[in-house]
Amino acid sequence: MQWHRVDGGTVWQKGRHGIEEPVDGPLWRSEEGPVLVTCPLVGFDRMGNRLGMGMGCYDRWLARHGADVACIVGLAFSCQELESIPREAHDVRMNYVITEAEIIAC
Repeated sequence: MQWHRVDGGTVWQKGRHGIEEPVDGPLWRSEEGPVLVTCPLVGFDRMGNRLGMGMGCYDRWLARHGADVACIVGLAFSCQELESIPREAHDVRMNYVITEAEIIAC
């Protein structure tokens, strides 16, 4: 995965999974300091656990760069909330989840 700096001038296009991705722009480097990471999800609970697409991309990236991440924010619809998500040792919790109805501090 590559992480691009995003601002008001960022140009977006649909990637191979139909998700809007930045077309270009400077890549983030850990030397630039802590960042806020947004992550998509399939399901979440209020403890910050998330179900992704099952490939572990975010968890692997966060395991390598966790010290450089100030905050992890999940973006979801409120209907994706579950009472509890099973958590494995390698899973990284989110700090917040933003839905159309509320901002949840995990």
